[in-house]
Amino acid sequence: MDSSNIEVLVDRRVVGRCHLSIVVSALLLGLPALSLAAPAACPVRGEVMQWIADYCMLEAQTDDEIAVSDCIAAHLAMKFTDDCAAMMHFKRTMCGAPGQGGAPRASIEACVADPEFMGRTVRHGGVGR
Repeated sequence: MDSSNIEVLVDRRVVGRCHLSIVVSALLLGLPALSLAAPAACPVRGEVMQWIADYCMLEAQTDDEIAVSDCIAAHLAMKFTDDCAAMMHFKRTMCGAPGQGGAPRASIEACVADPEFMGRTVRHGGVGR
């Protein structure tokens, strides 16, 4: 494979090759077909970065993403099996925060199961939207 092409992988299988400039342009434009968003099977909508931003802003009790940039960077370094697992982790953690879902496990599980529970960044598809 030359450096101007990349392989498009789905479930660890090569399904096609794309010219690098097309992929970069698509990522910059946010085209859904090449988005880094969670797979359709994930019960949590949004993107990992959005969940991390919402988690960090909740933890710091601020709506200023710049103020939580260190928190975001630290949590981006965390390793998960996939994007869905990462988003579930941050949703569950946010559900357990005081005033969000209560401490009892049943309340946390109900919050996690609620498709409407999400932070503003996830709900609006990004910060400042």
